[in-house]
Parts: sequence; structure tokens; C-alpha cells
Amino acid sequence: APLEDKSVSSSTKVSVRRTLYDPTLPETKGFKPENEHLEASTLEYDWCSKFLGCLVKDLVVTTTFVPNTRRGSWFSGANYVTKDWHRTDLRNLGSSRDRPSESPPRHEDIQLNSKFRGTFLTDGLEFWECDDGKKLCVKRNQTWRGNYVTCYAVGEEGDEYVAKCWAWAIENNFLKGECFDLDGNFMDVTDETVDDVILENKHKKQLQGWIKLVNTKGESMPNRGVAMLGPPGTGKTLSARILRNETPKATFIWVNAKHCSHWGLADAFCSGMQMAKELAPAVLCIEDVDSYLQSRTVDVIKSEMDGIGRSTGVMTIMTTNHPEAWPAALVDRPGRFHDVEEFNLPTEAARTLMVEKFAGKMMVGPEGEKQVSLNDAKQVAKLTDGYSGAHMYELVYFASLIMDEDQCTPMKAFGKAIDKIAKQQELLGEGQMASVMYRKTVVPPSMKEASEGVWEELDEKAGSELTKREVGMIKQTADDIGMALDEEKIGSKNRTRLKRCG
Repeated sequence: APLEDKSVSSSTKVSVRRTLYDPTLPETKGFKPENEHLEASTLEYDWCSKFLGCLVKDLVVTTTFVPNTRRGSWFSGANYVTKDWHRTDLRNLGSSRDRPSESPPRHEDIQLNSKFRGTFLTDGLEFWECDDGKKLCVKRNQTWRGNYVTCYAVGEEGDEYVAKCWAWAIENNFLKGECFDLDGNFMDVTDETVDDVILENKHKKQLQGWIKLVNTKGESMPNRGVAMLGPPGTGKTLSARILRNETPKATFIWVNAKHCSHWGLADAFCSGMQMAKELAPAVLCIEDVDSYLQSRTVDVIKSEMDGIGRSTGVMTIMTTNHPEAWPAALVDRPGRFHDVEEFNLPTEAARTLMVEKFAGKMMVGPEGEKQVSLNDAKQVAKLTDGYSGAHMYELVYFASLIMDEDQCTPMKAFGKAIDKIAKQQELLGEGQMASVMYRKTVVPPSMKEASEGVWEELDEKAGSELTKREVGMIKQTADDIGMALDEEKIGSKNRTRLKRCG
């Protein structure tokens, strides 16, 4: 733009605008951008524009993302769409325009479902001549979450190609009735049934009710939300597995913390819910993702589970070890979680049944006879108060190994196994209460007398207001403060602050 010189005449005091010539500015008179031509920024743009017979600026680019779970169906749909087309060439070009390079196109063996597999192009640029004489370039680029597919065309051929591939993939989805996780890994159906799980009667009846609902209602089942609460190892995941095993016609989609770290819970939930709606009847199981429940994520879950666009045929299960971490907006709303089940630690009677059941499979004599009597199982149950179902399984497993190695009786083996587990828990507890350096804490003499009464009071409260672990952490902090006060180098201000903390 020309420079302007603003000055004021001393006689007239009137502003004068003067244009000055700047020799550094380019000549712009008669410039028309449509007459300017530049080199393509990438080799891919250059080749696609030449193949399609147009300028780079006239390329119409259409991009879509195909996640790992959908690649088998989507690529099969792409093969169907192009079955009458002619592929003139297939290349895998580098991205640099200044240093052209090329790599071999990559193909991958992809599992379509639990029974069938197929080999598809995952990295490469295809040059197609369509059945109507038009041309299309299709680039596939693989990432760890799936494939980006980019189409280059002159008109709407790219949009039509992507729409047809998605329509075919959704209508002919190979995942219907399958069990898989969000990364596209298929899971085997086990032989566990409702009879194999040891739960309280109310939980067992509820599990049977869910199975009946999915099997009888199918796609017409009203969407249902289920929340399973309770400590680890109490049967939440096992119940979900049995629900998977006992609903053979339903699709089962598994989402856990690993998928959330890759996708983010909001995207993982949306992707899982979208597939569940397409593949209904379906069970979408979200396992132990409490740490990912943030404000935006909660809003997404609320809208997906109870939004304007209502759907049917989906049962959503969410398990948690920390129900207090769930926001009220998620749980305190009718229509989201219809069933809330709390799985508590097993009672003595339940532990007796667990010992009998697990020992019947692992502690068997040479002629197939059971080596653990009902009386033995009752004695073991009395010694294992506070054990979860997972603990009971590990206990029987340890005892079976000890009995084989030491050639001892079942009860002696159980005694050694209980001691082993108790020692492990004691070591873990000490490690949690100790400092990072695992140093032995010594309370300074000056602190001992003043702290004895405090420790007694805290010990009395342990198990009610405070847990033993919290008491240990408080003791550790006090010990650290006491040792810091004994240091001669500490300043007066810091000494005063530490005394307040003490």
C-alpha cells in the first residue's frame, strides 16, 4: 500500500495528504491471482492434480477417520464400492516436495470378526478410474487408533465415495453379535454361567433379570443403565462376563481405563455408544474409569444415555470401586441408571461356598476325589474375614501349590497360604505408610511424651473416623516434623511454622 505523508501548512493550518513512492513495494497494478501458478507443497498434491487434470487449488479434498474396530467392515465396503472401477496405480509417496521419496504400500491382515480375517491396504495412494469415466485418488494413512482416508477429486466424487463406504460398512457390520473391546480386540466367550458365580441372592436374581431382559426383548429393549459399586474382587467384572456369556445374540463392547487413556473417556464413550446403537441388542460395559469422570465427560455421558435422540436395545454397565467420585448429576437422575447394585465383601457362608467351589477344581486327588471337606471349608472361611472373592480364589490357588510341593494336608496348606497372604498385606501396608526412602522412623525423645496420648486417641478412632492407614500417615508426618525441629540449621520462621503444624 502507498505511504501517506501527513503535514500541516504553517500559513493555512490545513492538513495535506501526500502519497510517497516506496521502491521496495512490488508492482501490483494489473495483478490477477488466477494467473499465478505455484508448485504444489507436497508430491501427493502434485501427482493427484496431474492425474485429475486440474490445478492444486481446484482439488476437492474429503477426509474421514476409520477406527480400528470398524476397519474390517469399512475396507470391505470400499472394495465393494470400487469392484467395477479400474485402479491404474498404487503408490506410497513421501510428504516432502523438495526431496521426493517413495515407500512400498503397506497391507495388513485384519480380523473382521471372531471367525474371519482379510488383507487390506492400510498405507498407500490409489489412482482410480471410475465406472462413469471420472477419476478419483484415495489415500490411506494408518495410525495407532485407526486409518485416515483422504479422497482427492475435481467434483463430488470423494464425498460420494466416503458416504457409500460408510453406508455399506454400517449395513453389513461384521461386529454384530461379537464380543470385542474398543481397540478392536476380540474376546473369547467363556463357559462361566450364573451358576458359577457366588453372589448374594439379590445380586444373583438381578443378574438373571438382566440376562432375561436382553435375551427376550432384544432390539426393542428400552435402553437401560446399570451401576455396579463395591470393593475390588467382589464380582462386578465377573457378573459382566457372565452377562456376556449368557446373551449370545447380543453385541458386547468392553471399555476400560486403557482405552480412555488412548481416546479420552468422552470420545471412548461416544464411539462405544454409537456402535452399541448400530449393533443392538448390545451391552456396553465401562469398567473402572472413575479418574476420567471430568465435567465435560459427565455431560457427554448424560446426553448419550438420556438425550433427545432416544434409542432402544442398549444396556450400559458402569463399574466402580469409588462411587463417591461420581458426580450427583450423573447418578441422581431417573432414566440414566435404572439399577444400582452394591457388591459387598462375601459373608462367611459365601466364603465357605467359594472354598468348596475353587478347591473342587484345584485340590483334587489322583483319582479325582475332592480333598477339601465341608468342615475344612468352614474353618478356612472363619479365618478369612475381610477377604474378597478374588482373595479367596488366590488363597485356594496358593494352598493347592503348597500342598503339592510340601505333600501336606489341605488344612496345613491353607494355614501356610493364609500366613503368606497376611505377610504380603503387612509388607504392602508398611510400604504405603513408610516414606519414599523406606527409612526406619524414630520419634525424637522430645516428641515421645507429648505424642503418646495423641496416638492412643487416634488408635481408638481407627476404623471409624480414621483408618489405620490414615493414622500411620499422620504419625509419619508428625515424626518428620519432630526430626525437622531437632535440626540445628533450621531458621526461626520455619521452626515456628513447623511447631504450628505439630
